[in-house]
Amino acid sequence: MSKACRMHLSMVVLAALALVGAACADPPEPQTSPPEQAEQPAASGPRNGGRLVMAVERDAGDLRPTAGPWDSTALQVGRAVFDRLADYSDTYQLEPALAESFTPNADFTEWAITLRADLVFHDGTPLDAEALRANLEAQRTSPAAEALLRPVRAVFVTGPRTVNVRLRAPWSTFPHVLTTQVGFVASPASLMAADGGARPVGSGPFRVRSRDSDGSFVLGKSPTYWRDGLPRLDEIDVRVLPEGAARVRAVEEGKVDVALVDDPVLLALASARAAERRTQVLADLEGEAPKLTVVLNAGRMPFSDFSARQALGYATDRAEIVGDGDRGFVKWARGPVVDTSLWYNDPPVLPHSLPATETELERFIDRYGTSLTFEVLVPDDPVIRRFTTRWGQQLRDAGIRARFRVVPLTEVRQAVAVGGFDAAVLPLFGSWHPDLWYPQLHLSELTPVGAPGPNLARLGSPAIDGSFDSARATSELARQVDAYRAIQNDVVTGAAYLFLVRLPQGLVAGRDVRDLTQRTTPQGSPGLGMEQGTVSLTQVWLDREPRDTE
Repeated sequence: MSKACRMHLSMVVLAALALVGAACADPPEPQTSPPEQAEQPAASGPRNGGRLVMAVERDAGDLRPTAGPWDSTALQVGRAVFDRLADYSDTYQLEPALAESFTPNADFTEWAITLRADLVFHDGTPLDAEALRANLEAQRTSPAAEALLRPVRAVFVTGPRTVNVRLRAPWSTFPHVLTTQVGFVASPASLMAADGGARPVGSGPFRVRSRDSDGSFVLGKSPTYWRDGLPRLDEIDVRVLPEGAARVRAVEEGKVDVALVDDPVLLALASARAAERRTQVLADLEGEAPKLTVVLNAGRMPFSDFSARQALGYATDRAEIVGDGDRGFVKWARGPVVDTSLWYNDPPVLPHSLPATETELERFIDRYGTSLTFEVLVPDDPVIRRFTTRWGQQLRDAGIRARFRVVPLTEVRQAVAVGGFDAAVLPLFGSWHPDLWYPQLHLSELTPVGAPGPNLARLGSPAIDGSFDSARATSELARQVDAYRAIQNDVVTGAAYLFLVRLPQGLVAGRDVRDLTQRTTPQGSPGLGMEQGTVSLTQVWLDREPRDTE
């Protein structure tokens, strides 16, 4: 596969747009693709104004960038309220956004971040170097970023628009962190305010006008937005509709313009009805997305034993986990990166083999005089439960005894963080850049069972550490690719992470919603269309006359 094809972000746009990325090589696993639909009628040209109604699954929660990790709902709202320091083009080239530049010293142990001129927050205060320093300092102790920013030694202001970040060791890929939640910049006053999470203050295209107790938002166009002529919309009405089918139905009935949908069955059904219901379905099928991952606790029995981990690998048939109703929207995962990624290198995934499973189970019994039994924690999410049920049946067919316990996602994450589990199913490894795996895989973040830490499987190796350190010490892409591919191999062969499928992330929208995945970065490049199931609303517009309700 060519580098250009690997770097291309394929976006499936059904019933409205042609299938993009067909020139890329077909994935190795047998999959059927959703059918192409008729192209969307030619647009009359970008219009300004109007109100877009968006349906999301849940309350976005605390929307301060320094709060806990955002889910897709929080990220979607956050992308409207905040801008971030760095952005990606549609070929994953890192570009400054709020920042004007990122400048390292000779050995990558210090980075100067210079902001664009004349930036202001929605509350009228300047987004200057002191505001950026306050945000980065707060991120260093935040639940989402503390481990990731552990290498930061100090953050200090060196000019009206420039902040220097001093590091404990070389970190050539540091600016990629600024595309994540770390890079979203909030008014320092709102970070400390009692209602700062409910009514966040950023510098993005939209500001919060109101927020209801059920989590619904009204976002209005920011009059001080720094990008000329943007945003195009006047208002965004964010409504909470917990049931996925209800969100899809609301779009099809014209009550909602856009709905976030992460259920492949619903996406498939919506695509089949798209021409009739005059809707469009957009799903990022070839870009990086979270993988449904079985995390095995190598810090205690039974999965401190390699044969126990191997037994589960041989018992797993990923292709069979993808059901008929999912085809075209779900692909099985070979490892921590998608197989169209620049970093992908076809890792040595164990083949499905019941005889090999039996051999590993016998080895376990010979060592310990008991059969392999364990508990699996499963989040109470319908999509995750559906895939986990299929995987559980495979374990039973292979003679593996496991008890599955369904609990809230937060409870699963808490148990895994302190090592209080045998196995757990979680969406993981959704970041495009492998450097962001560092806290999860590096031995420096390994904590004993009972102590919280980001190394969830409680397993690492000097080889993985060396590869990370090698990648961070150079700006040469070829050396970084080699290092990340070596990490990918070591993660797969360590067998503490069992990758099942890529979780689908998509949108269902009315046909008159334009440029959901077509945008331009502040640098003028075509921007990445969809990230973690969310889109930028900065350049979205409505190809219709304003409704009376608008």
